[in-house]
Amino acid sequence: MFAVYASGISADDPLSVLSVGEIDAPETPEDWVTVNVKAASLNHHDLWSLRGVGLPPERLPMILGTDAAGTTEDGRDVLVHAVIASDGWTGDETFDPKRSLLSEVHQGTLAEWVAVPERNLVDKPSWLTFAEAACLPTAWLTAYRMLTRDAGLSGPGTVLVQGASGGVVSAAIPLANALGHRVWVTARTPAKRAFALELGADEVVVVLSEQRLCPPPTQDYATADALSVLYRAESYVAFFDQQRRDLEYADGAGVPVRLIEPIVDVVGAFDISADRMRINMDYGWLRACAQFGDLSASNLAAVNDAADRITAARARLLHFAAGDGSSHPAFAESVASARRQIEEGLATFADAGLPVPAEAGEWARLAVPSA
Repeated sequence: MFAVYASGISADDPLSVLSVGEIDAPETPEDWVTVNVKAASLNHHDLWSLRGVGLPPERLPMILGTDAAGTTEDGRDVLVHAVIASDGWTGDETFDPKRSLLSEVHQGTLAEWVAVPERNLVDKPSWLTFAEAACLPTAWLTAYRMLTRDAGLSGPGTVLVQGASGGVVSAAIPLANALGHRVWVTARTPAKRAFALELGADEVVVVLSEQRLCPPPTQDYATADALSVLYRAESYVAFFDQQRRDLEYADGAGVPVRLIEPIVDVVGAFDISADRMRINMDYGWLRACAQFGDLSASNLAAVNDAADRITAARARLLHFAAGDGSSHPAFAESVASARRQIEEGLATFADAGLPVPAEAGEWARLAVPSA
């Protein structure tokens, strides 16, 4: 079977272990189905896999790819949901502490065929091409869930999307627009600002000043909360100084741009809990420290992954603390898994010699009823 796969792992030169060619077709487990792949999409996850993040050597060779659209053996046109539950799990697979994405434990989608549980198939709308459908599962589902659940919005409001590029961002802008929100986007270059407006952004916010250093930990989130607001992207998080400016101008490409500094001026437009703001602000702080620390490529990949996992686990604990999912039989196990994920992520930062906020030791101790 023709496929694109990881034949090795290299944190410093990931493309050196990328292989394209014939590979043995994986066996289809009982109660799974095979899909003839018509189109597959790329995600940054594929690059992390080549670097060994979430993919240990003993699972090689591993076909890359998390998303696909295609046709089943009985002629059904489908798109493939990428999240795979562990053996024995029932219910929402996103709550499974042992869940995985395709290409982590099970072979991925960049191949002629892919095998998945039948529950992971969604009928492809006839008005979508296979290529369009293949772009939906990971990026669009992530953006949709963050906007409709994690954002904490009680109704139409204002959403700030950080960084006008990337798959999740390109999904978040039109989705937020379709949900009735006003959409503001941060962007650095004229091309990215034009791209955001083309996708439906109402305004583009330009960062005027950056601290290209790891900022000091702080308990005072008042002036920077809106950086995190209702949505966080996988992009660099800028930090604002205290000088106030509010200007209108056209950039070199003639794109109208609104400059806001500090962005605290618009905090009142957002409907989000202080706890969620704090989690997202801490995420920006962790990623900034990783970005500007003196780390090798492999350490940087591990630290960035740790920041992502810490943030995701804290968000889950916050939902668990509110009773979300408490009736599920695996609720206690999911809570314990989130606590471990936070502790392991903080240990990665410590091993890399990077600081963390003073209150980080309390993150895994958030009280959760009946857990």
